[in-house]
Amino acid sequence: MKITSGLPHPSGHLICMDYLTIINWLSVKSNFESCFGTSSSTSTGRPPSSKQHVFQLMAIEVNKKSRNHLNLSSSSIRDQWQTYKKKYMAAKKFKNLTGAGIMEEDERKGIKSMSEKLEIMCPCYAEMDVLFGHKPNVTPIASYDLQEKDSFNGDDDDVLLDKENNCLDSPHNLDPLLNNEDNLVPVENLQDDSQSKSIMHSTQKHNQAMTPNLNDKSGSRKRLLDMFAPTYANLLESRNKAREISDNARLEWDRERWNEEKVCNMEKQWFEEVKLQKQMEFDEKQHAKKPEFEKEKWNWECELKEKQCQMDLTIAALSSSRPIAELEQILTLINKK
Repeated sequence: MKITSGLPHPSGHLICMDYLTIINWLSVKSNFESCFGTSSSTSTGRPPSSKQHVFQLMAIEVNKKSRNHLNLSSSSIRDQWQTYKKKYMAAKKFKNLTGAGIMEEDERKGIKSMSEKLEIMCPCYAEMDVLFGHKPNVTPIASYDLQEKDSFNGDDDDVLLDKENNCLDSPHNLDPLLNNEDNLVPVENLQDDSQSKSIMHSTQKHNQAMTPNLNDKSGSRKRLLDMFAPTYANLLESRNKAREISDNARLEWDRERWNEEKVCNMEKQWFEEVKLQKQMEFDEKQHAKKPEFEKEKWNWECELKEKQCQMDLTIAALSSSRPIAELEQILTLINKK
């Protein structure tokens, strides 16, 4: 029978601890930015590392900490991540549905809470949601598939920042929009009638009165920056709150894990002490009974030798040609001994 439990598996299904390893690895800011870019990336920016290199680092981390002796490559860990990501998106979508909850069928299966159902749909859902569910400047994870259609040969199209909302992340990103009047595209296919011309003329006059002159670039830039300042401040506040929630959740999780490990180590130490004490008691009893056992053994050996001697004398007497009367006397004498 072959024993293969100690051999590395080139591929295989990930367990909850493997998914937790990936989430912990992505919780490191540098790793997350290498995979998905940073909140300050522009629409044309690229992370410093290629996807293949990043997923290779992720595979090394999972292989090192896996209990199943995995040996995943960069492509296989990427496939595992894609599958896990779909599970999370399905669980997230189910949670956000109106009327989502525990059904009678779930109760028959032993599912008693919404968190248990989400955990069954997506292992480590809570940890995954802490990492991706509260980031205002990150696109929904459902859009990752649209941004990951590259050839996996170094192309990085999966920047996770919303290109439309990214300009609000910093007021300075509005400058290219203000300095480039060619970006204004005229509206086509309008009906050339008197009513539409009248409406357009009145609208144009209203806009001229309410909108700053674009030729005055310094003034228009300042007004627009002032207009978007509250939005930018709200985005920063939301991002900081989300980061604080994530850090607190991670700290609480680490604290619970440390307490569980501490209790486990204490129980293990207690078990070792009890085992040592039982072994000492057993050795002590064996040592106390050893002289008595040796004495019984010696008596048994003496009795065995005596019986063997009587048998030898009986056989010798019967083999001789002595008269029967004399043999009876000899056998009687031997048995008395």
